[in-house]
Order: sequence, then structure tokens, then C-alpha cells
Amino acid sequence: MHNMKCYAYIAAFAVFHALIILAFGLFAMPTETPTVRVRSVAIRSLDYCASDEPFFNITLVVEVAMRNKNFGHFRFDPSTANVTYGGCHSGQWRHNQSKSQC
Repeated sequence: MHNMKCYAYIAAFAVFHALIILAFGLFAMPTETPTVRVRSVAIRSLDYCASDEPFFNITLVVEVAMRNKNFGHFRFDPSTANVTYGGCHSGQWRHNQSKSQC
């Protein structure tokens, strides 16, 4: 009989701690999507022609900042950013898989 009472206290202790951990994970440490911002854009080279068949060739250097508000690491899947001009697709940037520190 005394053994059953001990097991009941151990089970109650485990359930209580599981609830505390669950509440802490849900309310104190919510998962948020990291923010991505363009910090600066610089033009490295620019060639253009304004004749009958206009064209331009531009090289941009872009500094992107990612802010991780979560506790621990956040893994970014491979992604692609497209550059459009006047509604037409004119460039593309590919980002490999990486992770961000907290």
C-alpha cells in the first residue's frame, strides 16, 4: 500500500513538471518568424543604352540582415529572391540553406 502511494506521488510530480514545461514553452518562449531586412543597396556597375532598342545591365550589391527573435538556432531553407523591373523579371538571387544564431 505504501508503495502505491509513492508511485502516485512520482506520477503527480512528473505530470506537474510536464505542465510547467509545456506552459513555459507556449507562453514564455513563443516561436516567431525571423525578420529579413535589406540594409543597403549599392550599384557596382551600370551599362545602359537609350536608343531604338533600349537595354540596361546593372550589378547590385545588397546587404541583407536577418534577425532571429527565437531562443536557439533557426534554420533557413534554400530560397530564391527575384528582381523585377516594370513588371518584368530581370534578375534572381539564390540563398543556400543556413542557420541563424539567436
